[in-house]
Amino acid sequence: MACLEQNMLQTIKEHTLSDKNFVDPPGGIVINLPVETTNLLSIRRKALPIVFLPGIMGSRLKNGGNLIWDLDSGFLAAGYGAYNRLADLSAGERYALLAAKRQSHTIPGNPGDSLTDEDKEHNLRFSERYPHGAKRGWGGVYWQGYGDLLKALDEWNTPLKLFLDMPVYAVGYNWMLSSKDSGEKVAVIIKKIKALHNASHVLLITHSMGGLVARWACKNEGLEDIVYGVVHGAQPSRGAPDAYRRMVAGHTNEGLTGNMLSRTLGPDDATVTAVLAYSGGGLELLPSARYTLGAVPERFGATKTAWLHCLTRYDDGGQRYMSLPPAKTSAGNDSADPSPQASGDPYEGIYKKQGAFWNLLHPEWLDRKTPDSIHDVIDSLDNAKEFHDKLVCKDKNKSLYVHPRTIQMYSSGGNTTFCEIVWEAIEITNDIIDDLARIDSSRSPGFDSDYSDFSGNVYRRMKNYGKYQAIVRVPEGKEIDSGLIVEGDLYKDDFGSDGKIRRWIAEGQRFFRCRLLDRRESLTIRQKRESLTLPRIFLGDGTVPRESGRGLRPKLDKLPEGFKPYAHRDLADVEDDADKELHCTFLPTVAEHSNFFDQRAILAAKNALHNLALGWLEEQGGVSGQELECGLRCLQKEPISVTMDF
Repeated sequence: MACLEQNMLQTIKEHTLSDKNFVDPPGGIVINLPVETTNLLSIRRKALPIVFLPGIMGSRLKNGGNLIWDLDSGFLAAGYGAYNRLADLSAGERYALLAAKRQSHTIPGNPGDSLTDEDKEHNLRFSERYPHGAKRGWGGVYWQGYGDLLKALDEWNTPLKLFLDMPVYAVGYNWMLSSKDSGEKVAVIIKKIKALHNASHVLLITHSMGGLVARWACKNEGLEDIVYGVVHGAQPSRGAPDAYRRMVAGHTNEGLTGNMLSRTLGPDDATVTAVLAYSGGGLELLPSARYTLGAVPERFGATKTAWLHCLTRYDDGGQRYMSLPPAKTSAGNDSADPSPQASGDPYEGIYKKQGAFWNLLHPEWLDRKTPDSIHDVIDSLDNAKEFHDKLVCKDKNKSLYVHPRTIQMYSSGGNTTFCEIVWEAIEITNDIIDDLARIDSSRSPGFDSDYSDFSGNVYRRMKNYGKYQAIVRVPEGKEIDSGLIVEGDLYKDDFGSDGKIRRWIAEGQRFFRCRLLDRRESLTIRQKRESLTLPRIFLGDGTVPRESGRGLRPKLDKLPEGFKPYAHRDLADVEDDADKELHCTFLPTVAEHSNFFDQRAILAAKNALHNLALGWLEEQGGVSGQELECGLRCLQKEPISVTMDF
C-alpha cells in the first residue's frame, strides 16, 4: 500500500505557468508535459477588469436618501417616495423630483459607494448567485435592462480566463448632469478599480450615452492610457433626432412597452421637457453639428446635414418647404436662416430659437417660478455644443475623437428610426370659419383632449392627433415659416363665449394645424420639377440612426494582429465590405435601442472583448494573439487538473 502511494506521488508534477512560457511553440507546455502523469498547473493570472457604463436613465438615482429613479421598482416605475407613481406626476412635479436638485443626485450601489449596504433589497436580484455583484456596482444600474449582459460576461467560459482575472463591474452616473461631469466622476471610479486589482489596464463596454461618457473620460480625464480597448453599443455619436422628437411630442404610445415608457418617461412635450431640458446629458443626445444623413443627395438646396423638415400648406393651394439646420449655401431654400452663426449649427438654428412652431423649447414648458429658467436651459445647450466640440480631434478633417482601440456595434434596419423629423403645417382658417358658421362659439369645434403645460395653463388639441399636434395662429401678413406665433398654442378659453376666435378671424389672423409625422407616414413635396418624399431613411435601432451609430471612424492599426470585424448583411444594409473594414464595425442585432444587448449583441460583445484581451496579452507576453489563442485552446483540451492562483 505504501509502495502504491509512493508511486502515485511520483506521478504528480507541479508546474507554475505564465502567459510567456506556454505558447512558444503554441501549446508547447502541453506537448512537453510528462505522459502518464498528473500535471498540476498553477497559473499566475493577471487582472484585466471589464467595466460597463449604461445609457441615459439606466442608472438608479437617490437624493437625500430617497430613491427618485429606478426602472426596476415595479410596473410603471411605482414607488417614488411621496409621489407614489411617476406616471401620475405633472410636469412641475417631475421637475421638482428629478431636475430641481439634480446636482446632488447619487447612484446607490456604485462600486465603493457607502450606499451599497442600504440597497440590499434591490441587490437580492443577483446577490444569491453573484454575491460579488453588489461590490462591483451591479446594483447601481437598471438590472432588467443590463442584468443579462453582466451575468453573461461574469459566467463567460472563455479560455482567456485561464490566464486572466476579468471581474465585471458596472458604473452608474448621474444622467441629469452633463456627460462631461459624469465622465469626470466615472474616471475616478475606474482608476480605483484598476488600483484595487493591481491591474495595468481595463476594458470598457458601453451602451448609448455611456459611450459619450466613456469618450470624454478617455480624451479629457486621463483614461485613454489605462483603458486598453472600448466596445461601444448603440452610441449616438452624432446625436439622434428622436431626442428632439420626444421633447416636442413625448414618448410614443404604441404597444404595452410603448404605453409603459410613455407614461413613465413622459407622455407629452411638457412632461418630457420638464426633465430633459434640465438634463445636460439629455441635451447632448440631440443631433450635433456633425449629424449627417450619410449617402443622401442634397435636396431642394438642403444638405445632407439637414434633418428637420417643415412643409406648410395654405388654403389657397400654395406651399412652402424649409429644411433645418440651415446651411451656408441656402440657394433654393429661401426660408433658411442665412446668418453665419446659424450656418449648419442646430444649436443656433433650431434649439435656441423661440417663437416657431417647430421650436425645441417653449417658455410655458419651463419652470416659470425661476425667472432665469430659459437662460439656464440655453446655457446648457451652449455646454452641449462645447461638449461635442471638445470630442473632436485637432486633425485637418476634425474627426470625432475615438479611443485607438475601439469597436462599435449598432443596429441597421429591423426597426424604423427617426433619422429625419418632418413637420406639416396645414392652414385651417377656412375650416374654422365654416365651423363657426354652423355651431355656437361656446363649443370647441373639432377639438378635444385638454393639455396642461408646466404652469398649469390648459390648451386644446385637435381631435385624433393628441400630443403630436398643436394649433397656432399667425397675424395677417406674416408667414408661418418665419416662426412667429402669438401666445403659443390656443388656450381653452380661446374657444369660450367671449368670441375671441371670431375676433381674431375678423382681424385677419390665420390658423394652422401643426403636427409631426409618425413612423407610418410620409409626405411628398414638390418644387418646380422636383419631387421628394420625406422622411426617406428608416435605418437604425428605433432611436439611434445607423449613420450616428456607426459615426466613429476607428482605425484597425491598433487592434490585435489578425483581428477582423465581422457583420451580418442586412436586407437594408447596402454598405460595401471596404466600408466595414474602415469602420471596424459590428452589426450584431436588430433589437430596439433600449433592449440593445440581446443575445446576439451579447455574443458579439464577447467576441470583441475576447479579441481585445488577446491583444493585451500579446503586448504583455510578446507573442502573437493567434499563437496565444492556439496555446490556450490546446491547454484547455488536455485532461489535466488546473488550479487558479488569483
